[in-house]
Amino acid sequence: MPSCQPARAQDYDILEVALGASKLEVKKAYRRLAMMWHPDKHPDNPDEAKAKFQQIQKAYESLMSSSEDDIIEQLADKAGEGAKAGEAAKTEAAAA
Repeated sequence: MPSCQPARAQDYDILEVALGASKLEVKKAYRRLAMMWHPDKHPDNPDEAKAKFQQIQKAYESLMSSSEDDIIEQLADKAGEGAKAGEAAKTEAAAA
């Protein structure tokens, strides 16, 4: 069943972390899930474990290779600059 979520959101879901989780949180979740789903730990069902393990690896690689954190920081900086400009305009209007 195809999902309507963007690929990046699915990666967060696969790793069972909140959307926008820090890289440290992603790394911790990856390690926990990789240990849980490692094919060596599932000798009774290695095919399912291998598929899940590969899915976890792909999600981790996707999230760790992104510059999403940088983009979020840039947007926050721009929002902060906009708020400062707005406050300055209000101060000037009040003084006039």
